[in-house]
Amino acid sequence: MVSRAARGLAFDHEREADLVAAPRDPGTAAAWLDIAAPVGDSGRIDPRIARLVSVLRDDPAVTRPAGELAACVGLSESRLLHLFRAETGTSLRAYRLWTRLLHAARAVATGSDLTAAAADAGFASPSHLAGRFKATFGLNATSLLSTGVALHVTE
Repeated sequence: MVSRAARGLAFDHEREADLVAAPRDPGTAAAWLDIAAPVGDSGRIDPRIARLVSVLRDDPAVTRPAGELAACVGLSESRLLHLFRAETGTSLRAYRLWTRLLHAARAVATGSDLTAAAADAGFASPSHLAGRFKATFGLNATSLLSTGVALHVTE
């Protein structure tokens, strides 16, 4: 894998070519997420990492530090961070953010307002959600929602 950098940020996801085009419909969204942060079966991903991924997907508001999460799965913090990236192709921090964004989008899609969605997803405030949304997707969540767009989030 070749690592690239732009403006001080490194880009080296092992399936980057498959991730460049965002999913266009609900059917491909789940496949895109599996490429971005695969769960797989125990033969494909370390069971400790699979367990942690499950916890983070089920409750994205989990705010325990990486050291505590590592202890829960029987690893040191440094080993967890290394193994998580090796097994999922992304960092623990990026994965946490992604699961929180998906959780917030799912809440909005089912009728929650952005304030409730932000709190339920573990964001410190609605402005934290708004900032992360804009940084991730390049547009403002409120502006997007005001167009009448329908959100479809699949597992």
